[in-house]
Amino acid sequence: VEERLFAAWLADNHLNELRLQPSPTLGQQQRVVHMDRRDWLLRQHISASPDPRLLKVEVEVSLYAREQALHRTRGWMPVHHE
Repeated sequence: VEERLFAAWLADNHLNELRLQPSPTLGQQQRVVHMDRRDWLLRQHISASPDPRLLKVEVEVSLYAREQALHRTRGWMPVHHE
């Protein structure tokens, strides 16, 4: 339960961080985050949506070196035009 709680927290934080970026990169990316004496793997996939004002974001969190995702979340973020 504790691992799933941390994974959900990390996913929500990451989604909010992405929403603050002026021009997120479309496609898939991943990064390792250290939290609570553990390494976590965050995978993100950002894609276009049917609404040209929005991007679709999917975030998946697992413990580093483990394949099984502990938490997945989806959200939307506005397209920022420069």
